[in-house]
Amino acid sequence: MRAYDEYKDSGYDWLEKIPAHWKCLYLFQICHEQYKKNSSKEELPVLSLSYGKIIIKRNINFGLTPNDYSTYQVVTKGNIILRLTDLQNDQKSLRTGLVKSHGIITSAYTCISTYCNPDFIHYILHAYDCHKIFYGFGGGVRQSIGYAQIKNIKLPVPPSEEQDAIVRFLDAKCAKIDRLIKLKERQIALLNEKKQLIINQAVTRGLDPNVPMKDSGVDWIGEIPEGWEVSKLKYIGVIQTGVTLGKDYPKETTSEYPYLCVANVQDGYIDLKKIKFINLPPKEAQRYFLQKGDILMTEGGDPDKLGRGSVWNNEIAHCLHQNHIFAVRMDQNKVLISFFRFVLQAQYCKEYFLLSAKQTTNLASTNKTTLSNLYVAIPSLDEQEKIVEQLDKVVAIYKKQIKIIEKEILTLREYKTKIISDCVTGKLNCIADNDITIG
Repeated sequence: MRAYDEYKDSGYDWLEKIPAHWKCLYLFQICHEQYKKNSSKEELPVLSLSYGKIIIKRNINFGLTPNDYSTYQVVTKGNIILRLTDLQNDQKSLRTGLVKSHGIITSAYTCISTYCNPDFIHYILHAYDCHKIFYGFGGGVRQSIGYAQIKNIKLPVPPSEEQDAIVRFLDAKCAKIDRLIKLKERQIALLNEKKQLIINQAVTRGLDPNVPMKDSGVDWIGEIPEGWEVSKLKYIGVIQTGVTLGKDYPKETTSEYPYLCVANVQDGYIDLKKIKFINLPPKEAQRYFLQKGDILMTEGGDPDKLGRGSVWNNEIAHCLHQNHIFAVRMDQNKVLISFFRFVLQAQYCKEYFLLSAKQTTNLASTNKTTLSNLYVAIPSLDEQEKIVEQLDKVVAIYKKQIKIIEKEILTLREYKTKIISDCVTGKLNCIADNDITIG
């Protein structure tokens, strides 16, 4: 693709120059806010904005849902939805979506209708979203804005027939990119499945496929090697609960301590980019100090993240943990930390936490008692070392493969963003060299 033959100044810093025959118009000149309350309580599909797409919510009883949908707004095909809330705290989510079917959606979102090709306008707003243009308009603690704050944004607008041609090109181009991304995501899913099977096999049956087996006595563990034992976690480790936030102490009696919250404990690693602090009396703080080798486990969250564990290596001195995190200290005369780390990744462990968890909407939580009663299949320390050594090698290979594919996906998404942005702002003429006719 090449550039247009002639350009002019857009009068808008981010856009810079646009094709000479295009117009640069304010949003309110080509769009208007639309709000139609679901007052009739008509049975309509419930829609949601997910990863930049408006989708039909298949299970309306799952997730955070209202008592009824009378407060929702009615939207129709061609409407553009903008989620202009929580701009300060969330700068990663895609905030625009094009409505493809009649339905209802939360009134917290801004709905606009356009006199132009809605697909074209959505592509422009999507490009603005990716370039974080909306974030400069926020106000207030949560930086939530509405149509009034964005209506004076300038948009590049080509003639209507050219809008249609650009949309046809981008639809075809984006569809190809999306297919490639889905293919690579499937590759990652298959690699994760294979990795999961290997971990499951190793921590419940060992490395020798010919070893004699016996019934573990635990349904979700099944058979284990004859030389292995089964024990509840409370007999092979100590579980430390964390500090509860919100207690007030006289300032002169306290000191400041760093502490970990749920967001810091990820699957397989500790995220230390953002560390919070708490003021506690020193004697109180000592009850919650983390020790090197502690396995940190989350109390709750999304079901797929329930019980995720990471090893604390004393990265921060005198660090505490919140009450929504458990610190598990293994008796290393019985179970190695490195081995138990893989046990937590096993499928039977995940199923145990899910089946025993307290479920609220789309969230799940466990407690100290449930964690204490988790059964662990235990080989000898020597065999644990061999299993860990093998799993470390295998998992590292899978992680490397996954990382390569993830990088490829990121490159594809960046290319998609760039091609959309360049076409809808006129930096590239997607019509001239692509057998696309106008009209």
